[in-house]
Amino acid sequence: MNEAMAEHFYLVSSYVGLVELVAQFIMIVLQLRLYRSTRHNSAMLLAASTALGIINVVLMYSPRLLKLPIEQWLLLHEAAAVVFSIQVVVGIAGAVMLFRAFETALSQARPF
Repeated sequence: MNEAMAEHFYLVSSYVGLVELVAQFIMIVLQLRLYRSTRHNSAMLLAASTALGIINVVLMYSPRLLKLPIEQWLLLHEAAAVVFSIQVVVGIAGAVMLFRAFETALSQARPF
């Protein structure tokens, strides 16, 4: 890869990482507001999953932003894979709880 392509890759990668972080922070604020108003555990699980997502983004993009040697990338990416795996489980559990609560509330509001 030539120097211009490497610089372009770095810029695009940095942009994607920044957008991911902004989106994650917006989501966690919304989830925490939902938890504060409802005290429903699903919102807390979703916020925990989003927090793990923020950690994952930092782990994935820090080697590029800090311009670490390629040998250190593997360690950070392995850590990110573990964090991502936990994030998926926690996020799915939160989503299932949220959907069940919504179905319950909807069936009580509109009995058939």
